Amino acid sequence: GAMVSRFGAVELYYERYAETWENLALLRSRILNGEQNRWEELRRSVCFGQRRGTWHIEELVHQRQRLEEIQKGDDLKRGPGGIRDIEFLVGSLQLVHGPDHPTIRGRSTPGIIESMLAVGILSPEDAGTLIGGYSLLRRIENTLQMEAGRQTHNLPENPESQEVLARVLG
Repeated sequence: GAMVSRFGAVELYYERYAETWENLALLRSRILNGEQNRWEELRRSVCFGQRRGTWHIEELVHQRQRLEEIQKGDDLKRGPGGIRDIEFLVGSLQLVHGPDHPTIRGRSTPGIIESMLAVGILSPEDAGTLIGGYSLLRRIENTLQMEAGRQTHNLPENPESQEVLARVLG
């Protein structure tokens, strides 16, 4: 297919054909150049312009279960309890509660969690756990990537590297 689609074709696709997981991706999207206001309106109408039924949530849970079947436990981003799980949960809550709470429509995971706490979607304990876990996982990921000089999400396998990582993280 074409590398770039006309804006009208993208709008039509999201309004008529996009699957729920694609709406999750749209939540975090940004336009780099061009019609910023039009993109934000598309994002708002697709992600927050309708109430989500239970089938949307079931579809998201099924999608996440399929991804978990192919993940390894040492993957900080995609493994069970990893970065993507937190982002997945936060995005799913955004899709469900976003129509009623404009303050949770952001893109920053920690900021969205704080907004969900403020409007009562998350308890202080759950919000603290999510923000703490997300921050720790991102610190580990950034440390591993700086050490490797490349993008990586896997925990080191050898005990010496694990010990160095533990020391760096305090």
